[in-house]
Amino acid sequence: MSQAGIISEIDPTYEMLDQKATLYVDKNGSDTNSGLNIDEPKLTIQSAVDIASVNSTILINPGTYTETVTFTANGQVLVGVGRPNNVIITQADANVLDFNTRTNCQIKNMQISVTAATTNIDTINGSTGSLTSRDCIVSMTTTASIVAAGQPSCVNVSSTGTYSMRAGRFRYSNTGNSGASGNKAAFKVGDGGLIDLKKACCSTVTTSGTSLISSIATDTGSGIISIANSDVSLVCGGTLVAGLAYLGGTGITHHFGYNEIEIDATGATSAYGFFSADTATTTYLFFNHIHIENAASNYSYLVGAGSTVNSHFNDIRASDGNINSGTLNEVDSIEDGEFKVGNMKFSGNTITNTDTNGYTLVDNGQIQPLSGAYDREELLKYLLPIHYKNQNVGFGVNTYAHGVTSLENAYDGGAYSPTQNRIYFAGYGQSDEANWHYVNCDTGEIVAYAHGLSVGNFAYSGAVYSPIDNRIYFVPSRQCIRTDWHYINCNTGELVAYTHGATAVEYGYSGGVYSPTQNRIYLVPSSQSDETNWHYIDCDDGSVVAYAHDSSVTLNGAYNNGVYSPINNRIYFCPSLQSSQSTWHYVDCDDGSIVGYTRTPIMSQYSYRGGVYSPAQNRIYLVPYGIASGATWHYIDCSLGTVVSYTNGVTAVSNAYKKGVYSPTDNRIYFAPYGQADETNWHYVDCSDGSIGVYINNATTVDNGYSGGVYSPTENRIYFAPYGQADETNWHRIQVYASSEISPQVMSCASFNRS
Repeated sequence: MSQAGIISEIDPTYEMLDQKATLYVDKNGSDTNSGLNIDEPKLTIQSAVDIASVNSTILINPGTYTETVTFTANGQVLVGVGRPNNVIITQADANVLDFNTRTNCQIKNMQISVTAATTNIDTINGSTGSLTSRDCIVSMTTTASIVAAGQPSCVNVSSTGTYSMRAGRFRYSNTGNSGASGNKAAFKVGDGGLIDLKKACCSTVTTSGTSLISSIATDTGSGIISIANSDVSLVCGGTLVAGLAYLGGTGITHHFGYNEIEIDATGATSAYGFFSADTATTTYLFFNHIHIENAASNYSYLVGAGSTVNSHFNDIRASDGNINSGTLNEVDSIEDGEFKVGNMKFSGNTITNTDTNGYTLVDNGQIQPLSGAYDREELLKYLLPIHYKNQNVGFGVNTYAHGVTSLENAYDGGAYSPTQNRIYFAGYGQSDEANWHYVNCDTGEIVAYAHGLSVGNFAYSGAVYSPIDNRIYFVPSRQCIRTDWHYINCNTGELVAYTHGATAVEYGYSGGVYSPTQNRIYLVPSSQSDETNWHYIDCDDGSVVAYAHDSSVTLNGAYNNGVYSPINNRIYFCPSLQSSQSTWHYVDCDDGSIVGYTRTPIMSQYSYRGGVYSPAQNRIYLVPYGIASGATWHYIDCSLGTVVSYTNGVTAVSNAYKKGVYSPTDNRIYFAPYGQADETNWHYVDCSDGSIGVYINNATTVDNGYSGGVYSPTENRIYFAPYGQADETNWHRIQVYASSEISPQVMSCASFNRS
């Protein structure tokens, strides 16, 4: 893949940048180069920054850059190519980044580190300017004994400036002796400044030796600290450990919400989840999980005289209660009354909503979507800490002997039943056989079950879970022309026949998608696409409803599978034959209308077979089929509703993949190998940067091996649905080597549970 191809996948705005405002840095560059194009990069970042104008972007290729970078103009943006640990800017004993008085500066996708500080320095510092880091790792390490109140930090905003971390990580280690007054903290903020951390995941604060304070952040003036949706582990000693923050100045308002803070204060005199000695401060803490242990005394809060702490639904474990000399307002149980945020009313462990989204309060204090609801922001709160914890975990293709009898071309997709912890395959070539099969996700066993009903051959293509009535509806293919269609009752595991009453053609549908706002399953039109009426399943009563789509579809076989887009409440159909047309279509789930949108035609017929939603990127990646051997593939940008082409940089055969599966633990989309099945390499989308990954499967498979797959949350596996491979002795699955921590209820959400 070209560098431009890689860069455009990291930041979709790359292709729209004014190239005169973009500079390039590479370890093989030279500071005598212009830096204005990719073939003439600068060698050092500072050399590029020095000539960069206001709002310029500097693209940095992988490597370790040992230098101090000082921003020279407002709006300068540093972007690292690849994963955050591919580009490292570091110093042993000096500041690394200084945004000083420059405003609206950004750093993206890189690691910033000081490795051996011996004086009171900072990895990043600024005064009155502003800097935002996105997808970055910021670290400070010192073992030196710096006997003073002032100690090294990851970030120091010394005046009225602002530092914001978005979806990143920090690592702070200070193990030297700092005497009786040392303030050891990852973040420091001065008068009028702001430290604002959101989604700082899997971060650490480690201190030992003498000190007065160890904390994530300190405010000794009138600065403000805000930390949300972050996951931090503190292992600290010294006199006093103050988990979230130590407030010793006169700040106005501080906010801490949806955080998980674990404090091991072995050797410390006292430890606190939060410490406020401010005389004019109001602090809001809501939905935090804070666990304090192993100090001589362990407290939830210290609320100093004159300060106010409002605590709402926090889960705090501390053996010695709190110390309150100010005002402490707690709403942590139903006896304390109700707490309202936006459209949600919280009363004890019950949440009442006045909008269409459903939520449930779980043990860690976060809000997690219910089976029938979907909200991208709430899902990201749940997923991002898991992504960061597992961004470097391994995976492999497991070969397993399934031990059952099935026909070639047996199955086409499937769906997960969260109440049973099973994956039911959708019967295609197997459909008229006496036995069908499911995966027992407690044991990994493939189980045959006699369904006892009359079903036609090549009956179904896909399956969709309906959360309200706890059913899996099979999507009719050749079964369209038969009187009865079928669903699984996930309460009993029984296959149920129902008379649909619809008029549809043979091989009418391929895939279906659940609309959570309407409680419907829209069937994706294949051979039905050029018919007057299309169909959906009304999950309120189980009826099949015909609707006149009034669209411009004239091709038979237009679409193959679809994907729900939560941010704009649409179901995008994935183009098969329709890919060669200038108009594609989606379902507007606000009113059920079929909407055509214009895009540049793709000259390859049967281009795509399915798509998969990437929640962190808010994209739908189309699964390459007829287009797979080409250099360019496509995704749908759900923020803009546009189709974006990207250079894939890999080699694949034609008809390579049919459908795909999102793996929430390692934040990847694994394509289900069809024509690619008997090739050495298979492919996935890395949803952290949009690049296409290549892996050697080490599997013995036949051509057209699999069609779709389903994620098993309790096993952290993806089971491919056996198609051409079905009558072979061994089948295959992806095993992600991380702990299983994805809730089955999350995986039944609309954007994931269909194949």
